[in-house]
Amino acid sequence: MTLSESKQRNEWFTMTTYTGIAALLPVWIIVITSIPWIRRNHYNFFYYNHVLFGLVIFIAASIHASTDFYLLLPGLFLWFVDWACRIFAGEAGGLLSQKSATLENAGNEWLRITLPPLSTKDGSYNSGITMEEKGRSNCQPLLYYYVQIPSISKFQNHAFTAAIPSSIQSGPVFLLQPTTGKPQKRLSKEWTWKLASLVSDPLSIKNIDIRVEGPYGVGDNGFETASHIVCIVGGTGITGACSLARWWLEKRPENTSFTLIWTVRHREAATITEWTDLEQSAGSMPNFTTITHVSSESGRVDANEYLKKALVLGHNPVASSSNRAWVYSSGPAGLLDSVERACVEAQMSIRIAKNGGTTNSWAVQNLSWYMAKWEV
Repeated sequence: MTLSESKQRNEWFTMTTYTGIAALLPVWIIVITSIPWIRRNHYNFFYYNHVLFGLVIFIAASIHASTDFYLLLPGLFLWFVDWACRIFAGEAGGLLSQKSATLENAGNEWLRITLPPLSTKDGSYNSGITMEEKGRSNCQPLLYYYVQIPSISKFQNHAFTAAIPSSIQSGPVFLLQPTTGKPQKRLSKEWTWKLASLVSDPLSIKNIDIRVEGPYGVGDNGFETASHIVCIVGGTGITGACSLARWWLEKRPENTSFTLIWTVRHREAATITEWTDLEQSAGSMPNFTTITHVSSESGRVDANEYLKKALVLGHNPVASSSNRAWVYSSGPAGLLDSVERACVEAQMSIRIAKNGGTTNSWAVQNLSWYMAKWEV
C-alpha cells in the first residue's frame, strides 16, 4: 500500500506506514553499534542499545503490519525466557539476587573478588564433598559470568568475567586487573579502575554487594578427551587456565599431561596465591608443568617454542599413536594471535608427518585449540 492510498483510508493506515519507516532508524543504530571497535571498547553502550532498540523495533514492526506480531512472537517468547533466566536463575541466583562478596587488593595490581559458598535450591551448600559423594565433579572449567556491583554502577557490568570454580571454602573467584593503555582521564571511568578505588591500599579487604549473571560455558570441551593440554596465557588470562588446571588435578586422567605457560610483564605479578599454589602442585605431580615467562626479562613469549617443548617426543613423557593435543590461550590480543599462528603451523607439521612427508617427532596425532577472545 502506498502512502497516498493509506491517507485515503484513515489515520491508522497512515501511522502504520510512518511507523515502518521510523523503525529503520533503530535498526541502523543497532547495526552501527555492532561495529567491532564500538562493541569491544564500549560494550555497555552496545549492550543496552540492543536491548532497548530491539523492543522498539518489535513494537514498530507489529504496528506496521499486524501479521508481523505473530511472526515475531516465537522470538519474543525466547527473549522473555532468556531474561527470566538472567534475572532469576543461575548459580548465584541471577541479577535479582544480591550477594555479599569479598573484594581484596591482592597486591601487584591484582584484584580478587570472592563469592561466598553458593547454596543450592534445597538450601544446602554447593561443596566439592557433596558432589564427590554423588560421583560428579564440582570443578567445571572455563565458566564465565556477567558481574555487576551496584556501588560502582547500577547499569554498567563487567562482561565475560572468567572465574575459578567454586570450592568447599568459597564460591567462584574472579581475578582482575585495572585496564591499561588509555589516557588517565578515560581510565578513571573504567569499571576496573572504579573497582580498584574501593580497595586502594595493598592487601586491603572490603565487603561489597554484587549481582552475578551466569555461569555460561564455552562451546569447546576438547580438553575432556585430550591427552595433552597446553595453556599459554597472559595477564588475567590465568583465571581460565587455573580453572582448567584444577579440573585436571581433580580428574587426573590416565596417560595425560598438562602444561601451563603464563606470561607476565614483571615477575612480581606471578606471586599471586592462585599461581603459587599451582607451582607447588607441579613440584609433586607427574606430567603437570607450570612455566612463568617474564617478558621484561626474556622478551615476548615464543608460542612455537613452548608448543614444541610440550608436544614433541623426548620432551613429553606421554606418547601414543592415538594422542591428541588441545591448546588454550587467553590474554592480550597479540598473544592470542601468536598462539593461534603457532597452532596452525604445528597442526600442518603434524599432518605432514602423519602422511609420511617427514619424520614424525610429535607426541600427538592431532591438535585443536580454543582462543578465549570473549567477543560478541
